[in-house]
Amino acid sequence: MIEACREAGVLLSINLITRYSAVTCKGRDLVDQGVVGKILGLQFHVMVDKPTSYWSGGYSGRVKTDWRPSVEQSGGGVLVMNLMQDIDRFRYMTGLEVVRAYSEYDTFVTDVEVEDYLAVTYRYNNGVIGNATASSCAKGRGGTGNRTLGTEGQILFDSPRLRVFNTGDFECLVAGEWNDIEVDLEQYDRQVYTEEICRGRLQRQRAGHPRHGG
Repeated sequence: MIEACREAGVLLSINLITRYSAVTCKGRDLVDQGVVGKILGLQFHVMVDKPTSYWSGGYSGRVKTDWRPSVEQSGGGVLVMNLMQDIDRFRYMTGLEVVRAYSEYDTFVTDVEVEDYLAVTYRYNNGVIGNATASSCAKGRGGTGNRTLGTEGQILFDSPRLRVFNTGDFECLVAGEWNDIEVDLEQYDRQVYTEEICRGRLQRQRAGHPRHGG
């Protein structure tokens, strides 16, 4: 696919839209300002309960497909379908790259080939440790737990809110307490992503995610 697009002069991009959300952009600004200090760890936590209909038509059900339950066609389950959005979110926020990963995963209750539960431990290029748990069969769903931990505080994505704990002296933040950060929830990540692609197409440049990006 990459070679075909290169030869045809066609832009190719993965639809990783979470990096364009208002909370992610604000989180990146906070990291750049040093609000959490030196980053020590990253935590990802995705718990969803996908209905049986999802596997043949997605959440919308508009189009009937057969690729989601198949390892060969989809490449994986809750990791590539859901968790990768959060992995990319923190990659965009921090600029850190994974250099090593270990995972255990299985299909416990869903009648599909792909995993419905997994746990992953990451080591990043600056020594930071990340951990992730994800399930597509979590009854009751609930909870996010996606956070950046640092020497001076934390950034917590408590959808749709962004919460920050900081021990230093920063404008608009109360030190030693959890602060709810206001963001523009009207910023539509899919729209921003599409605009980035269009700009890249018009400029004949790669847009957003590099095709060979991790």
